[in-house]
Amino acid sequence: MRRKHGYVSGIIAAVATAGLAFPAVAAEPFPSEWTALTQAGLGIGDVDTDGMNNGREIVGTADLPAVFVAETPTAFFIRLRVNATPLAASGAELRPYGWGLLIDTNEDYSAYEFALTIDGISEEISLAENTDPGTVGDPSDVAETVVYVASVLLGVEYTVSDAGSDIGGDPDYFLDFQIPTSALDAAGLLGGSVQFIAGTSSSARSLSVDVAGTDEDGPGSLALAVSDPYLFGDSDNDGLTDEEEEALGTDPLNPDTDGDGLDDGEEVDLYGSSPLDPDTDGDGLDDGEEALELGTDPVNPDTDGDGLSDGVEVDMEGADPLDPDDDGDGIPTADELAMGDTDGNGIDDWLDPDDDGDGVPTSDEFGLGDTDGDETDDYLDSDDDEDGVPTADEASRGDTDGDGTEDYLDTDDDGDGLLTSDELPLGDTDGDGADNYLDPDDDGDSVPTSDEVGLGDTDGDGTDDYLDPDDDQDGVLTADEAPRGDTDGDGTADYLDVDDDGDTLLTEEELLRGDSDGDGTDDYLDPDDDGDTLLTIEELAVGDSDEDGTDDYLDADDDNDGLPTAAEVVEGDTDEDGTSDYLDVDDDDDGVLTIDEHGGSEDGAAPELWDTDGDEVPDHLDDDDDGDSILTADEPPPMDTDEDGTLDYLDPDDDGDGVATIDEVPEGDTDGDGTDDYLDPDDDGDGIATADEVSEGDTDGDGTDDYLDPDDDGDG
Repeated sequence: MRRKHGYVSGIIAAVATAGLAFPAVAAEPFPSEWTALTQAGLGIGDVDTDGMNNGREIVGTADLPAVFVAETPTAFFIRLRVNATPLAASGAELRPYGWGLLIDTNEDYSAYEFALTIDGISEEISLAENTDPGTVGDPSDVAETVVYVASVLLGVEYTVSDAGSDIGGDPDYFLDFQIPTSALDAAGLLGGSVQFIAGTSSSARSLSVDVAGTDEDGPGSLALAVSDPYLFGDSDNDGLTDEEEEALGTDPLNPDTDGDGLDDGEEVDLYGSSPLDPDTDGDGLDDGEEALELGTDPVNPDTDGDGLSDGVEVDMEGADPLDPDDDGDGIPTADELAMGDTDGNGIDDWLDPDDDGDGVPTSDEFGLGDTDGDETDDYLDSDDDEDGVPTADEASRGDTDGDGTEDYLDTDDDGDGLLTSDELPLGDTDGDGADNYLDPDDDGDSVPTSDEVGLGDTDGDGTDDYLDPDDDQDGVLTADEAPRGDTDGDGTADYLDVDDDGDTLLTEEELLRGDSDGDGTDDYLDPDDDGDTLLTIEELAVGDSDEDGTDDYLDADDDNDGLPTAAEVVEGDTDEDGTSDYLDVDDDDDGVLTIDEHGGSEDGAAPELWDTDGDEVPDHLDDDDDGDSILTADEPPPMDTDEDGTLDYLDPDDDGDGVATIDEVPEGDTDGDGTDDYLDPDDDGDGIATADEVSEGDTDGDGTDDYLDPDDDGDG
């Protein structure tokens, strides 16, 4: 409570005991404006079910308060909201009950000190002191010692009117009554801070039926019902007594003498501002505007201490009289005031959240210091990392290389091992739309620049690998070679290897040939260029075996025998002469060239392999082509014994006598004429051709066929 004053209850009691009456005081007109009593800052309410519905049920809500007061220098007024008229049936006098306020002066709620009531029992308004408290905290305790009493007349000392509400469903009424302030003054209440308990009663000078502000049936307790503090003797309810206002020079009937929006008492007690000066601190703002709307200090022209008056900051867009850092950038306004407009954007630094206009808030840069060491702190530096790219261009990109350092603080934005400042002048080497300083693959060859930087200039063409689309200058772009890895497994990636397939032939030389064997792999990647199953590197050492003008590594028939080298490689060395079939012109060493022992080929088709004797061994691998038991080498062409047009090595009946050579070989030389039977047209030398005798069989039955019998008829 704000103030407390003593009271002269003993004197008043003596006067009352002696039967002396207060001097008559003329009643005043009831006011048109009232002050609602509050509990915890809200209008006092009360339910409509805890009293009696005969004018003794006090009702109210926070929006429709139950209790009001008003005050002038000569009168104090009380208004109570009840849910039925307090007038008797005649309408000319009160019902025989009581209504009013109990007054607590010391915040000790075990007993109240005064009762200010009106009753219809004696038709009197009285102020009585509770000199002999009864039950602790009981509102129904009767005040024994009358301080003031006066008979009343309806319409003069009290009035009853329609309250304009119907809490609980029935029309509500206001009961208004008044008491001279002289009575309050005599009791020592004027100028003192008190609390009220409002309610109704069945008798005078107590509240025994319904107490406002509690939901308890009956009077309840003082502690639950007390109002917020109220200052007696304050006619304009501004927190200053009339006497205090007279001393200050303020108007006791105007709560805001200087019209600044603050009650005079608020200015004196709460803010220390002058109730006679609407702008106490002279900052151009009314005290009330500062205290109630802006939250600034009405007695301090620069509330936030930033060097700018509150009025200046209120009138300036973006400024805040309560914020010592108006732009919220972490730098006090007081420090930025002298800096002007660093980035020239028309906004002074103290209002600019990005002082250097680089796209990075000053609040983010302020703590970084001077990243590039150019003696300009980052928050004022348009190129924080001094890489040649303005921070404004880098800030929006974030962290290009994902190394945890934003580009505007990173001297190598793409993380390729080259300084951004060095790459910037290069532009966009590979034309992919990304400048080199942001491109992790500057030459677009699919090998990261970071991998190529340390390689230097592999092919010595004057262009470092990280800018060279063909690092080894082999005619194949690095972009095409890099994904392949290391084709020949020699430890050097293809894009750096001048011999990608490791066949000792330069890639650039083989590239021109394309795909010699048509196997889908270009020669520069094919370890067997001619597809003959022999490695190119092995055939290179041989040269041109068949001297046909094509080196073996490109010749699919190295010995030019009409058979693919690939087929002959499988055969090995058929005749075991130390020369593999694919290099041997006579694979079976039978004296007949391999090329003469097969049917050749047409349109690149495989050659027809002859098997004259049907023994499933092709002639070029068969040392007895006709299977007549005589080696082909012993029947060399152009031998054609029977001149039948079939050379002997292919003729199963070399002498054409009708008897297969294989059958005649075992006989040897039957007639001893020096010619073996298989070559003798007259095996028995009887002058008759074997061909003529074969069909006769054994004429004389001696067990020897006629063509072998010199005496066919056995006649001696």
